[in-house]
Amino acid sequence: MFIIPPMISREAKAYLDSFLDNELHLDQLKRTSFKLERVRVLLEALGHPEEGLPIIHVAGSKGKGSTASLTASILQKAGYKVGLYTSPHMNHYRERIRVLSPQEALPGGVSLEGKINPKEELLTYGYLMETCPSGNVGRDIPTFLNQYPEEAGTSQFPLNNKTRKVGADNDSVSSLLRKSVRRQEHYLSEDIFPDMISEPELCAALEEIRPKIEEARQKKDMERTSFFELYTALALYYFCKRKVDLVVLETGLGGRLDATNAVFTRVCAITPISLEHTNILGNTLERIAQEKAAIIKDRQQKVVIGPQTAEAQGVIMRRCQEFHIRPVCVGKDISFEALSQNLSGQTFNVKTVRRTYGHLEMPLLGRHQLANASTAIGMAECLEELGFNLSVQAVRAGFRDIFWPGRFEVISQKPFIILDGAHNQSSSRELVHTLKEMFPEEVIVLILGVSNDKEWHLMGREFNQVADRIVMTKADHPRGKDFIEEEIEKMFPGKPYQKTNNFLEAFDQALQGVGNEDVIVVTGSLFLVAEARRFLLRNF
Repeated sequence: MFIIPPMISREAKAYLDSFLDNELHLDQLKRTSFKLERVRVLLEALGHPEEGLPIIHVAGSKGKGSTASLTASILQKAGYKVGLYTSPHMNHYRERIRVLSPQEALPGGVSLEGKINPKEELLTYGYLMETCPSGNVGRDIPTFLNQYPEEAGTSQFPLNNKTRKVGADNDSVSSLLRKSVRRQEHYLSEDIFPDMISEPELCAALEEIRPKIEEARQKKDMERTSFFELYTALALYYFCKRKVDLVVLETGLGGRLDATNAVFTRVCAITPISLEHTNILGNTLERIAQEKAAIIKDRQQKVVIGPQTAEAQGVIMRRCQEFHIRPVCVGKDISFEALSQNLSGQTFNVKTVRRTYGHLEMPLLGRHQLANASTAIGMAECLEELGFNLSVQAVRAGFRDIFWPGRFEVISQKPFIILDGAHNQSSSRELVHTLKEMFPEEVIVLILGVSNDKEWHLMGREFNQVADRIVMTKADHPRGKDFIEEEIEKMFPGKPYQKTNNFLEAFDQALQGVGNEDVIVVTGSLFLVAEARRFLLRNF
C-alpha cells in the first residue's frame, strides 16, 4: 500500500533550506567555515548510522565522482547492495543519494526498509530546479516564459530582435523551450538515476530525523550547520535503513574538514590533485594535497593513489608513511593500456599485481577515465583483501553499464553536441586532449561558462588550443562568472567570440553557421552543463 509521508515535498524543501547553503558562495568562504564536529553531533543524534557500514572514501580535484561511480558499479555487479553519495547534482539534490541494488525487482511501499515502486510515486511533488537548496541552477520557468510572450502563434526570443530558426521543425529556441515545459509533470518528475532516493523516501527520512536534528541544532555552534553537513548525515541514515552492504562516499570539497571525513573508512582513494578552491584549501598544490590526503587517518585503511604530480604524490606518500600504510599506486602497482576509442566508448586493458583485466569496455571517454577506472579497480581489489568478493566479470559488467552524465557526453551528432563539466585547468586539459583525439579536423564551437572561484584564465589557455569560435555565457547560478570583454580577449586572443547572458542565448549564437560535421562543446562548470542537458535532451 502506498503511504503518503507526513512531510510533503515542499515542506521537505523548506526544511532543507533552513540550513546554510555554502555551495552557493564557496568563493566567499574560509577554512573556518567547515567543522567536522557538527557532523559528528548530527551522527550521534541519529544513533551513529555509519557504524557497521563498510565505507569507501574518494577525494581529489578531478575524477573523484567518476571514480566513485565506477567503484559502486563494480560492487553492484559483484552482488552487493551499494550506497553511493556524490556531489554536486545535475537536476535535483536527490541524485546525490543512491542505492545500487543487485536485484532488478525492488519491493514496493514507501518504508525506508525498501525501495518504493516508481510506478506508485506521486506526481504532485514535482517542481523545477528552483526547489534545489544547493545549486538553484534553474529559474522559475513560468516566470521565465512570461518574459517572452507568444504572439500570433510565434514565440519571440529576443536575441537579435528576431526569432532564430533551429532544429528540424524550424522552431525558435523560445518555442522549443515552451514545448519542453508545457508538460510540466513529465519535466519535473524526470529522474536521471532510477536508483536515486525518491521524493517520498526523502520526505519520510526527513520526517523521522527532524526531531533529533532539531534537538542537536540547539547545541553550541550547531546553528551554523550547512545543507551538505545535514545531507551527509541523512545519506548515512538512509543507507543504514536500506541495509546496504557497502557505502561509497565522494568528498564534497577538500578532505580534512569535509563532512564525509567524519566517519571511519575502510578504503580510500585520492584521484589527481590540482589547484582549486584556493581561498579554502590553500594556494599551493602542496597545501591542497595536504587537505585531501587527510582522509587517510588510520593504519587499518587501504589506500589507492591515482596519477599525481610529483609534488602531490610526495605529500600523499608522507601521509601514508605516518600511518604505516603501503598504498596502491596507479602507474606503479596498476597499469592501463588504451586499445581503441570512438564516440560509443573505449576499450582498454588494466593490469594489477593480482590479475589482468583484458579488453574492458566503457562508455566514458578520455584517457583520464582509464586512470579513474584503474583507481576503481584498485579500491575493489583492496576490498577483496578485506574479504569481499570480486571477479573479472563484475569489473567488466560494472564498466560496461556505467552511466555518469555530463562527462564528454554526446547529446547530438548532426551537429555534434558534447557536454563536459571540466571546471579547472587540469580537467580542461583532459577535455582538450580528448577533443583532439576524437575531432582532429572538425570546427569546434565552445560554449563556455565558469564559476567565479575558478582559474578561468588557465582554463582559457587550454581551450584556446582547440576552439575555433567561442560563445561566452553565464550559468544560472550565484557563482556563475560574468565576463567582461577584456577578459575574453585575454583568454582567446584573436579568436572570434560572442558574449551572451544565458545558455539559451549562447546556444542560439553557437548554432549560427554550424554544419552537420561541426562540434559544439558546452563546458566550464557542471552548473552550465546541467542547464544545457535539461534543454537539449528535450529538443535534440
